[in-house]
Amino acid sequence: MLCVVLVSAACAGTVPGQPQVTPTAPPGARQGLVLRPGAGERLAYCERPLVLTLKVDSLTAPTTRLVAGMGELRGDEGEARHGVVDEILFVVSGWGYATFGGDTVPLGPGSVVHVPPGTSHRVVSTAAAPMRYHFVVGPSASAAAFRRAAWVRRRSDIDVRRGG
Repeated sequence: MLCVVLVSAACAGTVPGQPQVTPTAPPGARQGLVLRPGAGERLAYCERPLVLTLKVDSLTAPTTRLVAGMGELRGDEGEARHGVVDEILFVVSGWGYATFGGDTVPLGPGSVVHVPPGTSHRVVSTAAAPMRYHFVVGPSASAAAFRRAAWVRRRSDIDVRRGG
């Protein structure tokens, strides 16, 4: 079942109501990168109530070893574990909780979550409105791993290392 929606400059507008996106930085952008609101590559996961917008990765900033973006979660994202990378989430809006092993921590606007490498974790949105957050994963993170995860039916352990 094909459930992933990739929106790029080539197919912008295929997700109704979503802004046009640009997946790459302007040619010659080497000193830094500023993306306008709505820019990025949207990944809609079919088996999960999750939409990610990748903002910064090796395509938009060729020298980076990080992946940064925005997430919108409605419900339970499922359990995940990232082998050798850290993940940081900053909750912008919405309510829910995060679990790490046997610990459960409430989340709301302003919450910051750090997930160390190899830590099994899950994030759940509990409100009617989606939980929106910013994320950074690295070092040596790969946007390709996020794209592959959007295609798999079940994800219990995603390795976001480059090439992994």
